[in-house]
Amino acid sequence: MSNLPTSTADSPFDLGIPTELESYQHQCLMLLDELHEAWADIRRLKGDTRTLVAMNDALMAEVIALKRAVIQLALIEAKHAETRTI
Repeated sequence: MSNLPTSTADSPFDLGIPTELESYQHQCLMLLDELHEAWADIRRLKGDTRTLVAMNDALMAEVIALKRAVIQLALIEAKHAETRTI
């Protein structure tokens, strides 16, 4: 037997107890909200990834330029060392 009251004033509908269908509909809406949040997170993270890749590319270009500058300075120092010994 059910513990729910039998009077019409206290029926499950009056007490605000959702039907099984309403419960499933509500669960579907909550899942859709979570799905939309997940897709928004994915879009944001893709943008963050693009930003990080661009930053990495810029830093790598700077590292390459600095390595070239070090090599050029080493060559210049080597030339000056040769001219001093002559």
